[in-house]
Amino acid sequence: KKIVKVLDVGCGRGVSTAAFSELGMKVTGLDSNYGNKSESSIDEQQRKRIRKIFSGSYNIIFDDIRKCNSLKKNSFDLIYSISCLEHIQQLDKAISKMYRLLNPGGIMMHHLNPIWCENGGHALGTLDSPWLHVVLKEKEFERYLKQFHPFESSVAVPWTKNSLNREITINSLQRLLIKNGFTLLHWSETIGNKNNIKFLNKNTLLKIQKNYNDVSLADLLASNITFITRKPLS
Repeated sequence: KKIVKVLDVGCGRGVSTAAFSELGMKVTGLDSNYGNKSESSIDEQQRKRIRKIFSGSYNIIFDDIRKCNSLKKNSFDLIYSISCLEHIQQLDKAISKMYRLLNPGGIMMHHLNPIWCENGGHALGTLDSPWLHVVLKEKEFERYLKQFHPFESSVAVPWTKNSLNREITINSLQRLLIKNGFTLLHWSETIGNKNNIKFLNKNTLLKIQKNYNDVSLADLLASNITFITRKPLS
């Protein structure tokens, strides 16, 4: 089936949105700016620059993919995101909504950098040794930031708490996709810095498992996950 209409979830500045439009697709970019639902002056400037670079026509809206009442059911042939899903709390609502937004037979493709890998805390929440951000319990993690990263903790603590999803694991994500009716077409995981695997000793693994019992070794190693699913035709 030919892909005509695309929804780019968590589109940010709109680079991938513009790229899809350059290929001749009808594209809608969607972003809530971590719940702010409005763009800063810097974001606005960057989006204007991108529009000058790409010749395609596209639309960017500010909305929450978990609700997204501005978009109609069965509206898209492809739903796409990169480095977005790991930032969505209550991901079940987002996956359910994306299923409804897809046309029957439509494709969903996502690429994410989950919190459990060595760099999964992103710039603000990755601490000073591999996997330390998930070895520590949430309160310990916050105390560590305040003590050892005092100049960024006022931003890092609320951002990591509200903008990183600690409930997404490989098992839970696959269960969620199947529960919502998707057919899994592709799943791949990329291992991060292999030189750091030696830090995943028995004690480290036990501490992580004790705090988060659904986390597997695969979760800790997978710096990037890419998957493709399809909504059944009927």
